[in-house]
Amino acid sequence: MTNFRNETQGPILYRNSTDKRVKQTSAKLFDSIGHLLESKKFDDIGIKEISALAGIGRATFYRNFDYVEDVLKLRLDEEFIALSTQVEPSRHNSLVNLEPFFAFWINNSEILQILIKADKWSIFTSKFNAEAQGPIIELSMHIKHDPRFDEYLHTILSGIITSTLQTWVARGMQETSQELCQMIDLPFKIYSTNSPVMAKQ
Repeated sequence: MTNFRNETQGPILYRNSTDKRVKQTSAKLFDSIGHLLESKKFDDIGIKEISALAGIGRATFYRNFDYVEDVLKLRLDEEFIALSTQVEPSRHNSLVNLEPFFAFWINNSEILQILIKADKWSIFTSKFNAEAQGPIIELSMHIKHDPRFDEYLHTILSGIITSTLQTWVARGMQETSQELCQMIDLPFKIYSTNSPVMAKQ
């Protein structure tokens, strides 16, 4: 099976993003954003402000990023790389067993919380859609269906998974990875039980 990361994607588009010093700088900037979000909206947070709080110069910021939002994108990219290395591909990349996927985000939820506070959840959905494209295509190969509807399959599965994570954060991150998987299964069970189409099959 293919890995959860979309192998067709190019490198992360941040300048020197693998350099150790850049990682340290981006971590400080990310923490600064989290701190400032406690008292103001994300759109009111400026580069000068987060740079000062992080103890770096604006020139250092611009050597690595163009916008404040880029700091969040880099952090999320790093988390998806960690996901691909920490979770065994054979256990999670087909999207059939999502428990390891949810367990990872339960243990690495800070970026999810920040994205919601910043009203930037679209960053996660865009990233997930790109990363999940390969596994969803692979999954569809084992399901009898009209290939014309592959785009719908991608939209439905991606939407359910990302919305489940978003709701989990909004509810205070109370549920376990097993319970989140049950939430994913629930609408399909309801549909299969009550759908006239499914009843005829």
